Amino acid sequence: MERIMKALAGFDEELKKKGYDNAFLTANAFPDKLQKSIGKYLYDSLLGKEAGLSSVFSLSTYLEWNGEEKNSVSAYMRARFRFGEFDIGEMDINYLSPYGGLIRRIELKNISLATLPDRRAAIELVKHPPMRQVHIEKQKKNKLI
Repeated sequence: MERIMKALAGFDEELKKKGYDNAFLTANAFPDKLQKSIGKYLYDSLLGKEAGLSSVFSLSTYLEWNGEEKNSVSAYMRARFRFGEFDIGEMDINYLSPYGGLIRRIELKNISLATLPDRRAAIELVKHPPMRQVHIEKQKKNKLI
């Protein structure tokens, strides 16, 4: 358990360096700062109430919140514990209206903690998405014909 808690502290530190320092939900429950939220999840796992670290678990947080009357940005991550460390495998970044309606979603697949964008970059990705390469290629083909 000591090894898991040490890995958790390192995971928390890496996410804080990238600006992910708000409250989290682990497995859609356990609201708190990241380390405490995952710690509560682990405790319930030991009691048999949660799946634990044998499978992927979810982490969610707000990346940007300016009050109930304004749009917000949230992140939903799939995390795992493998080879003695925590990592992120996928992340959905959601741009939401004040009433919770989805304005835009960006899905990041096959990522890791090292390639996870920092909080500001993630917000920019969903608010001002880059023009898709496929769209550009189609325009070029149409001009050539």
